[in-house]
Amino acid sequence: MGVLWVLTGGKFTERTNTESALKNLPSFDYEDFLRQHSLPTFPPNHPALLRFKARRCQTLDEERQRSLSEAPEHPSLVSSTLAADATLSLLNLVGYLLDRQVARLAADFGQHGGFTERLCRTRRKRGY
Repeated sequence: MGVLWVLTGGKFTERTNTESALKNLPSFDYEDFLRQHSLPTFPPNHPALLRFKARRCQTLDEERQRSLSEAPEHPSLVSSTLAADATLSLLNLVGYLLDRQVARLAADFGQHGGFTERLCRTRRKRGY
């Protein structure tokens, strides 16, 4: 694992788990956007996010239409807030799935070894 310096809240912090830091970098950008424009960051159970998750938009155009159509119904919500918070929600999901994938890869490596070890076993079985 390498070391990565990340700008958070106006100061640099050291991240020793590079994969974790890299997966969080895009969310920092969206959180900064919301903070700089004095827009709210929604909690996971916010009604607007629940509606977003239920709709399951497949394309960026569908999401754009959703956020634009929801803003007039809820005047306190700005479409850029909806889009940024929806993106943060998706980034959280991506982070969760990446964590699961890394855990599975680590478990597989522990049980079956790495590529070189598997290659060596295969070559031995074939008599090379």
